[in-house]
Amino acid sequence: MVCPTDAHTVADLKPSGSTLDILAAPTSHAGAREAAVQPSADAVDDAVRAAAVGLDPERLRVEVAWSGGRGAPVTVSVAYDVPIASLLAGWLFPESVSLDASATMRQEFA
Repeated sequence: MVCPTDAHTVADLKPSGSTLDILAAPTSHAGAREAAVQPSADAVDDAVRAAAVGLDPERLRVEVAWSGGRGAPVTVSVAYDVPIASLLAGWLFPESVSLDASATMRQEFA
């Protein structure tokens, strides 16, 4: 049994993942839950930022794509720019790496 609050267990199941991936993915789910019940981009942005515990809000980008009405999908995409902490950052490596996550849910409003 996997407990979602155990970051090491979840990271072990996702070999290419990192702790930041684990932190970034739930933000898109929180945004999609909010977008499914109301058509407010500001409310979605607030939900994403509230779920982004420990992440720098200045490095967070949120996009919402509603399509149609009730029953149609809504997709929330979140990108987070992670700074590279290395002496080679900006020279041999990029200064930051973007982690992307998205979630799609069914709209519950008309």
